[in-house]
Amino acid sequence: LPNNWEEQCEDAFMCLSYHIKLFNIPSELVFNADQTGVCLVPAGDKTWAPTGTKQVATVAKEEKHQFSLMVATSPAGEVVPFQAIHKGKTAVSL
Repeated sequence: LPNNWEEQCEDAFMCLSYHIKLFNIPSELVFNADQTGVCLVPAGDKTWAPTGTKQVATVAKEEKHQFSLMVATSPAGEVVPFQAIHKGKTAVSL
């Protein structure tokens, strides 16, 4: 984080508030959105094996298939349906 992150957040808030008031934008048209990565096959980093075991089998340790989930809400209390964002690298990906 930059040293003046609090000042930058306040400046962004004031700029947003100013324009919402200036242009009389209804609260139903203002949205706050965020996204997070979701693993299709969740894998933990813990295993269960007797102490001293030379090899421990793992499942889906190298699984990297995931997608982004986008969530948005408005100050009016509206929740936009979730959006799942997928990106593929092969010809069969959609």
